[in-house]
Amino acid sequence: MESSAKITASHLSRTGYVYIRQSSAHQVASNTESTLRQYALRDRLLALGWDQSLIQIIDPDLGISGKASDDREGFMRLMADVANGKVGAIACIEASRLSRCSADWARLIEICTMTETLLIDADGIYDPNDFNDRLLLGLKGTMSEAELHFLQERMRGGLLNKAKRGELKWFLPIGYEYDCDDNIIKSPDLRIRETVEQFFEMFRIKKSGSSVVAHFTENNMSFPLRIRTKGHCGEIQWERLDLERAIAVLHNPFYAGAYVYGRHQMKWTPGGKRRCIQVPEEEWYVNIPDHHEAYISMDEFNANQAILKENTQLWGGNEKKTPPREGHALLQGICYCGSCGYRMSPVYSKRAPYDEHRATYVCHSKSADGGASGCHQTIPASVPDEAVSKIIASKLCPEALSLTVQVQEEVSKRRQDHLRYFELQLENARHEEDLARMRYMSVDPTNRLVALQLETEWNKKIRLREQAAETYNAEADKMESMSYPDLTAAAESIGKDFSKVWNNPSVSNEDKKRIIRYLIKDVTLLRTGPYSLKIGICFQGGAITEIEAPLPKPRYMRIATPQEVLDFIEEHAEYQTYSEIADALNNSGLKRECGRPFYRSNVSRIMSDYSIKNMKQRYLERGWISMQEAAARQEITVPTLRYRLKTGNYTGKYAKVEEKGTLVFDPETLPSPAPVPEKLSAQTEHNARTTKASSSKEGNQGSIGKREAKILEHNKPVLEFLEANADKHNNIELANMLNSQGFTRYDGKPFNSIYLNRFMPKNGVRTMKQRYLDRGWLTADEASAILKIEPITLKYRAEHGLYTGRYVVADGNNAWLFDPDTMPKK
Repeated sequence: MESSAKITASHLSRTGYVYIRQSSAHQVASNTESTLRQYALRDRLLALGWDQSLIQIIDPDLGISGKASDDREGFMRLMADVANGKVGAIACIEASRLSRCSADWARLIEICTMTETLLIDADGIYDPNDFNDRLLLGLKGTMSEAELHFLQERMRGGLLNKAKRGELKWFLPIGYEYDCDDNIIKSPDLRIRETVEQFFEMFRIKKSGSSVVAHFTENNMSFPLRIRTKGHCGEIQWERLDLERAIAVLHNPFYAGAYVYGRHQMKWTPGGKRRCIQVPEEEWYVNIPDHHEAYISMDEFNANQAILKENTQLWGGNEKKTPPREGHALLQGICYCGSCGYRMSPVYSKRAPYDEHRATYVCHSKSADGGASGCHQTIPASVPDEAVSKIIASKLCPEALSLTVQVQEEVSKRRQDHLRYFELQLENARHEEDLARMRYMSVDPTNRLVALQLETEWNKKIRLREQAAETYNAEADKMESMSYPDLTAAAESIGKDFSKVWNNPSVSNEDKKRIIRYLIKDVTLLRTGPYSLKIGICFQGGAITEIEAPLPKPRYMRIATPQEVLDFIEEHAEYQTYSEIADALNNSGLKRECGRPFYRSNVSRIMSDYSIKNMKQRYLERGWISMQEAAARQEITVPTLRYRLKTGNYTGKYAKVEEKGTLVFDPETLPSPAPVPEKLSAQTEHNARTTKASSSKEGNQGSIGKREAKILEHNKPVLEFLEANADKHNNIELANMLNSQGFTRYDGKPFNSIYLNRFMPKNGVRTMKQRYLDRGWLTADEASAILKIEPITLKYRAEHGLYTGRYVVADGNNAWLFDPDTMPKK
């Protein structure tokens, strides 16, 4: 039997663990000899003296890398058993099997040192408490991690070298394929090529990824996707275009002819994990321009990136612009607040979406800055939009003809591209039908099972071709039925009158916004008065124009209230509330300016607009006082005064001046201060007695009441007992001692720790934990921080007699307290 002086009876009495791991499933399947060598370590532990029943094999980590411990169930279970002192030795073929991370390796060595656990590998037996063995184990862990680094760098160096030559192959973006010589070419499938080209063409028009996705969705157009799963890897599948795929295509420089490698790299996160993140262009490993045929130029790609950077919402940044959208607010994305300088956003009414009369420009500076101060300026969109439209019409008069022709050409091109997509879809369906027919015709007629399957596929392709034909014919009829006025002819007829083109219904709001952005850089809006607006327009060339425009007044200000209504309100406001005045107006036959009856809110607004004083203001001007002041002069509380009014015991004059019950009082008829009437409710007497008792710090039987005196008398021996014993016993022990000696609570129930947690602080008795903390003792967290170990490790040492200092368990919640004077050195 093999023996070693490092192995003691204590080690042999605990379990010997054999840890087995392989880095990948491929190694488990192919490198079986290494796995067998690791299982053979069980015989090594038997030879060292471990009993067969005390040997345990841990192999759940087969096929898992040792770079980290988070996903390794076996390693985590091993660490837990070592920390609990159950393990006498850990056997592994080499240090790299346990961990290839220095942090995990060092943590394992530290715990093995505290629990006196041995480490055994093919080279020998190591005791972490021995300095030389500990040094050797540290070197083994470092070399294990370095070995993984060398292997990865060797393989990565070959990949980078091949990528720098532009020869590294991977899954190409949709629209590209490898030819027989491994050169990158555009997809030979005409439908795929034209769909990708139409995608970029729509982005040139829409200037927004979400708008391109909406266009594809509204027109029932699909986008190709290359499948990467096993079984169908490399096949093309047509699916609905979503925003994530659209943004990925727009951000991919491969479509601009550039061969790039390293756009996404593994980086360490603050949480100590590695994540794949996108890095800036200057950090890419490889960037080879003009490597292959491009769908767009590099200049257009860079322009698209700038557009995407601007296409953020309000919280994306004050300097960023949102893309032109479908709303009626023409200054969306380029409108700024003249008060705080923050960008304003259009807000549309929910009752009438995208109605230009309901659009409002709102400054969201407060919400965008996370609650900071803001102005929240709001301006109706119709006023600045109309002013800017007039300026655009006047500026574009000399260029109206050429711009109108461009609009007509763009509309025609959109129609052709849209119909071309469905034409290619029909051609593809016909091709698939022909292939299915040829396969069916070439099969042996006697093989009925195969012939039946091929006939079913042929019928399926026929139905798909018929559906594609129906869709194409429907789209063609739709294009012919839609009215597209000839803007070129209109431009020739109107000459320089661009306003007719601008107001043409065929020109969408998005097109108008794009025309505005060609000429105007931004617009600043500032309220100079309640109903006046200053508009500052900055053109693309740098010129600035300022104009004044009136803001619409509220409807109730545009329609004047009749003078007879004002006179009636002035007369009745002396002795009537808002509701009473409204009823009197309706009874007298008077009507509002719109012919409707009066209500409380109408009367209140009219009196506020025309500075007519209400009933309360008039009484206060005569010297009457509020209820609070009247109660203070009588030296009573407001509830007492209300009680006197309710019971009829108030002799002074008062008046109700509002519907809510607001009262005012005549100061000349106020009764003199008097004691509280004897006719008080039981609850009022109890509240008064409780208030008087709480205001007295000393207290006595006459001031606190008979019941309170009995409670104090009953609790006096209990408090004396707690004061004498709380220094050495926690609340659970104190409760048991009180119950065993016959003490009870005032209600006759026994004591418990929960009751004492409230009872002792309330009566000024400090608990065991508070007394030890007053002496300077430390909590488990504070003591573990000084010793630089985990709190769970400190408690483990204390429970198992490994902690040499003084400590106590201060209450029933296991509050561990430690004496700092007897604390051992680190």
